[in-house]
Amino acid sequence: MWSAAEPDAGVAGLPLLPADEYSLVTEGFNATGRDREAATLGRRFVERASLTPDAPALLFEGATRSYGELLERARRIAGGLAGAGVRAGDVVGVRLERGFGLYETIHAIALLGAVYCPIDPDLPPARVEAMLADAGVTHLVDDPDLLVGGEPYAGEVPGDVDAPAYLLFTSGSTGRPKGVVIGHRAIDNRLAWMQHHLRLTPGERVLHKTPISFDVSIWELYWPLQVGATVVIAPPGAHRDPRALAELIVAEGVAVLHFVPSMLRAFLGDRPARERVAGGRLRGVVTSGEALIPDLVAGSLKWFGVAPVNLYGPTEAAVDVAVWDCTAADAADGHSVPIGRPIWNTTCFVLDAALQPVGVGSPASSGWAASSWRGSTAAAPTSPRSVSSRPPSAGCTGPATWPPGVRTAPCATWAAPTTR
Repeated sequence: MWSAAEPDAGVAGLPLLPADEYSLVTEGFNATGRDREAATLGRRFVERASLTPDAPALLFEGATRSYGELLERARRIAGGLAGAGVRAGDVVGVRLERGFGLYETIHAIALLGAVYCPIDPDLPPARVEAMLADAGVTHLVDDPDLLVGGEPYAGEVPGDVDAPAYLLFTSGSTGRPKGVVIGHRAIDNRLAWMQHHLRLTPGERVLHKTPISFDVSIWELYWPLQVGATVVIAPPGAHRDPRALAELIVAEGVAVLHFVPSMLRAFLGDRPARERVAGGRLRGVVTSGEALIPDLVAGSLKWFGVAPVNLYGPTEAAVDVAVWDCTAADAADGHSVPIGRPIWNTTCFVLDAALQPVGVGSPASSGWAASSWRGSTAAAPTSPRSVSSRPPSAGCTGPATWPPGVRTAPCATWAAPTTR
């Protein structure tokens, strides 16, 4: 391999990839463009609720809320928030346990075009105060019943898809937790892609068990209710109890659910839980948040009857940026389960320490940069994780620059292309 450059060019910045391979890893793998008409979370929900007002939207502890009932309750809470001065663009904190009130409140916020900011009810007061201050929260909802006494909101649902939709704090595992603002265009793209990939049908049931402080909860909260499906809400604390989850999954006929791999391991390690769920109707097990290990793929196939759909991505890029549909081949000992290919309108790059693209099968790079939904207001990070500017050409020398995005995995490698 050789590279030509100016005499004073640094060796670290020399382009070493042939033009065809450079094109493959920067453009071919990222041919994800999908023209589509975006909409706000509020408008998506109102459209669905208007189509199927009598269909079941939520199931919780033996009770049901129809789409029409959920919309009516959301309008009443929105009326209370508007009466308290909340306007489009304002950040509204939500500190609620799982239940009907959580869904009613987040959709009320969407009706107003305000910004949803989840606050875990279990957080200590000092942490909550810091988050409220950092996010600029104008109103905190911890009891939606206090907001329903007046007239329901009857105004137009804002339609600016480049406005912020929600603000979610990262875990703080790499330092102080930071708030990440995601726009409607970005999350609408992500949810539409998930519907295309998993194809929920009206009435199918999705389990909501993820704590609201984690970004996975976003698709549990919004996606099913955009397509006429039904959300089965796990009681508070049930996400830590494999046997309670197994009973809920089977009794309520859950079709799609999510596991962080460590929680999947705990579930499969509980014999009564795994044996109970073997009699269920699951057709989709989604994993993300941690590396997926082959024995978990094997366990999912054995007890759920399906291989996981493995997702990967940072909070800054609207939940996920890559997908891999596992098969039995991913259950083989010693196999490394891929994080997959970029989803719609998303680009992923594997770069070396000098931010130069690496080729297929090259040793793991020092970082992966991802840009979620070109042109969206999602991910405006200011941390060292951010990567911003334009992609270099195949013949450039010197420091490479990339589209707005986020450095994510500490190491990654492009696998050889497959037909999967």
